[in-house]
Amino acid sequence: MAKDNFNADIEREPDIAIARWGENLELKSIEGSQDTTLSDEDLLRVLRYFSEHGTVHSRIIGSEEPVEGGHASALPNARRSH
Repeated sequence: MAKDNFNADIEREPDIAIARWGENLELKSIEGSQDTTLSDEDLLRVLRYFSEHGTVHSRIIGSEEPVEGGHASALPNARRSH
């Protein structure tokens, strides 16, 4: 049952992000990483971060610059490049 709830969270989170930020290529890219480059746990973590901040790319490329809605280093479990 927990897996069903987890999968429901993964399916619901893009709708939350679209409602807040609109559809965009970055969100589609995140969704496209499901079952390819991200585990389900990482996918949900990235989707939730995107929903809150409207972007994840600046954190992925290692930027320490602030991003809209917060600081790029706030991505949970993100690795620092230095």
